[in-house]
Amino acid sequence: EGWRLDISMLQGDSAFAPAATYQVTATVPAPFVIAATGSTVGVQDVPASTPDGDEQPGQPAWKSWRLVSGPAREFAMFISDRYGLAETYANDMRVNSWYRLGDEATGRAAAEYAAAALRVYGELFGPYPYAELDLVAGPLEFRGMEYAGLIELGFQLYNRHANELEFRVVHEVAHQWWYNMVGNDSVNAPWLDEGLAEWTMYAYYLARYGYFAAERLREQRWQVPVRYAVQTGADRPIGLPVKAYGRDDYERTIYAKGALFFATLRDEIGEEAFRALLRSYLTRYRWRIATPADFQALADAAGGAGLGQQFGAELTLPAAAPQRQHQVLGHLQGHIAAAVFLHQRQAQVDPRRDPGRAVAMAILDEQCIGAHLGQRKAARQQLNVAPVGHRRAAIEHPGLAEQKGAGTHRTTAHQMGFGLT
Repeated sequence: EGWRLDISMLQGDSAFAPAATYQVTATVPAPFVIAATGSTVGVQDVPASTPDGDEQPGQPAWKSWRLVSGPAREFAMFISDRYGLAETYANDMRVNSWYRLGDEATGRAAAEYAAAALRVYGELFGPYPYAELDLVAGPLEFRGMEYAGLIELGFQLYNRHANELEFRVVHEVAHQWWYNMVGNDSVNAPWLDEGLAEWTMYAYYLARYGYFAAERLREQRWQVPVRYAVQTGADRPIGLPVKAYGRDDYERTIYAKGALFFATLRDEIGEEAFRALLRSYLTRYRWRIATPADFQALADAAGGAGLGQQFGAELTLPAAAPQRQHQVLGHLQGHIAAAVFLHQRQAQVDPRRDPGRAVAMAILDEQCIGAHLGQRKAARQQLNVAPVGHRRAAIEHPGLAEQKGAGTHRTTAHQMGFGLT
């Protein structure tokens, strides 16, 4: 349908795209490894050549990597000769954590957090669609970016901001369902995936640490900043495009206020109906682009005719929500058209067909809302999610991917504190 001409701002996603498959060949210096969208299907030595074009005898100077993906929103690739690798599993799905040498402990912890989130979210919403998930340390300070099948984590999350690592990881893993599998216009309606990914963190904390930990997240990560905005006159609607917000009110509005919409919708219609709503949303719009109106139609069916009135021209929290004073206002917007991205080869995905299992990726997302969890509860309440249970421990590879070092560990709960950063 042509090029998308939206220009987003630094604080939000820069673009959005329909799902596509990719075939990529990358030739890099021999000591380097690639962490990328998709699966590696082959690595071939490329001999060095002389000035006359003849092959240089001796060790190959380059390697040619061939990568393919299933449905993916974009293609991302990280190349380095300074990565260590920790591996663990979530059921039969491999989690690869690529960290900078010297950050072994937090590199292993990131893998375990992601594996736990994959189990919880898969049980709640439906299976993760790929055979593996990559977590990659990158120059992103203490923030995170989601791509389909790949998550970038800022270098500072592995050391000085390690207390924020868990919630960054589990938020980005949630985007594998909300933004990657179910796409939306994240430039003009960012609340739809960001708010839902934020609420999905609540499900993770509820399943893994218990009711009180999840409610603490709701209060301190969402309600406190929204209450502050209301009291100081800084409250904003959630239904605006990214460019309508400044950096501070974007995070507070789209993340915290957006999460409160979904949390109170769940409280209003009940846990089972809300879970059925999200499963229906995933099934109907898998590998497609959903609009706020699409979600409204499903919510109407789940909650009765009265629920539709809460969308209408304004998007509001359900009237019976405990936090009635935090009204979530916002005119619903979103004009959907195709996005075109440069790549080596792109094949449009037919959303009506089963795409099968593959590895893929999605798009930029900056998270700046901090969090702090002061207590851990063993009881699992309200959600019918089994405990995380036993898992294979991460295997640490202190050098390049080929160097299969051995080391096992068990990750303990991370004590975290909630608050805006």
